[in-house]
Amino acid sequence: MRLQGWKTVAAGALVCSLGWGASNGVFGADDWNGWRALDGTPVVLTTEADENAELSGELNDEVKLNDEVESNDEVKSNGGDEEKDANGGVPSGFVGSGGFAGGISSGDFDALADETAALRAELAALREETAALKVDFETAKAKEAEAAAKKADPNAPFNLRFSGRAVADATLTSADADFTDFYGETSNIWRLRDVCLTLRGSGYGNLEYKFCLAIAEKPKIYDFYLGCKDTRYFGDVRIGQFHVESGCESLELLYETSYATMDENASIFRMSRRLGVGSARRGLDDRVRLFTGAFIPKSFITETYGTYDDNPGLLLNARLSGVPIYEENEDGLLEDLLHLGGSVYWVAPGSDDSTQRFRTRGLGGSFSAPYFLDGTIPLADRSYSVSEIETAWQRKGFATTAEGFIKSVEDGGNAFGTTVGARWMLTPGCAWGYSKEAGRFLSPTIAEDARFVNAKDRVVAGNWGAWEILGKWGWTEANDLREYAGSTYGTVNRLTTGVNWYWNDKTMWTLNWERAFIDAQRGGEAVDATHDSLILQAAVKF
Repeated sequence: MRLQGWKTVAAGALVCSLGWGASNGVFGADDWNGWRALDGTPVVLTTEADENAELSGELNDEVKLNDEVESNDEVKSNGGDEEKDANGGVPSGFVGSGGFAGGISSGDFDALADETAALRAELAALREETAALKVDFETAKAKEAEAAAKKADPNAPFNLRFSGRAVADATLTSADADFTDFYGETSNIWRLRDVCLTLRGSGYGNLEYKFCLAIAEKPKIYDFYLGCKDTRYFGDVRIGQFHVESGCESLELLYETSYATMDENASIFRMSRRLGVGSARRGLDDRVRLFTGAFIPKSFITETYGTYDDNPGLLLNARLSGVPIYEENEDGLLEDLLHLGGSVYWVAPGSDDSTQRFRTRGLGGSFSAPYFLDGTIPLADRSYSVSEIETAWQRKGFATTAEGFIKSVEDGGNAFGTTVGARWMLTPGCAWGYSKEAGRFLSPTIAEDARFVNAKDRVVAGNWGAWEILGKWGWTEANDLREYAGSTYGTVNRLTTGVNWYWNDKTMWTLNWERAFIDAQRGGEAVDATHDSLILQAAVKF
């Protein structure tokens, strides 16, 4: 009995010591991650879930994958906030030193490991793409900085840029019997209308130059001038041979490739290029432009386009244009535009035998039809002038234009012309451009995802290109020409419609049809006739 009492006392002491040790952390009861070794070092029970949670946490620090963070937060096999088992030391999910009696299975951890590996691969790909984009950005930025430095350097030499265009067309004509009896037979024709090679550049601060040579039928010098930009009092100044400004559409006709979309009403009144000096000044955020010029009779072109002047002694020219409404979207595409303008030029003859020819014919100057109206006006110390008003409105891909002309010969009568047109770019993301510096429209901007020929990505027929429809009415009246012997005078009305197909911003095809209603007289003979022109044209800029 006394031995059994001693055993009872010893067992009680052992239980008390175990309780004291547990409450004071001797056996690691307060460490929820495991027990402590004899030397006091904590023994942490780890599982595959702990390793995956740590790996996912590192990846989250790099790419902030919120969804994966939520998933990983759910896997808290050793978390301090989890419910403990009845023993108070080890989470209830543990059995022994490292097994699971329930909860997350090993298959779940394998799936999480695979997903983490996929995310790592995606992150590596994004890093490579970002590095490549950074290199491209830095390269482009360096080129822009280099170009800006050259432009700002007053001692930088001239740079040289080469460009050009080629335009070919085929014209089919048809006329009624009255037209044929009065004017004669018409014929179909194919011709290389225009091939221009242009050299231009700038340097030595604000100097610029341009040389344009046409070689389609015979060599002709078009633009040939030296300019100085942004001078203090005269704006942009140029001296040489360039265009006399009269009308927004005639400028577009000359400097862009849209021949077939224009009819002759906008060009028969204007002058061509002449030798002279001109100044273009701009103000109000470049929204207002004033051009003034003085020209002499000489020209490198032997015959002007649409008009003919033997010897105009002096030509004075002025054109004022403005854009009270001008808005672009974030991609630089023209959203809204209102263009207003007007011009006048006055010509004084250089000799008593000077003459001025007034003439017009079919669609786009097809060169396969005779002149509907034609007369050579003897000036004999009489001056003449051409006045013009112009307006244009554009909303994204839809644009309308209207111009009116009056040509007055001193003591010799007047001639009139009017054009009203509309064009609609059917393809989204494409619209005509506009130059505030020149006060005229530019070739349309064709979105990359719409281009039939994408030179940048070397893709042909990847898309359908940009499509445009158009319509125009034009009226020309020159009844005062009846005073001059041999002249064909009268009235011409034109209706034009067509479709344009842009492969990209450098290449286009046009198919236009025009019907002309002619009421003319010559030498006591009158005619009331119709004439049709169908023109297919291809134009390439390079």
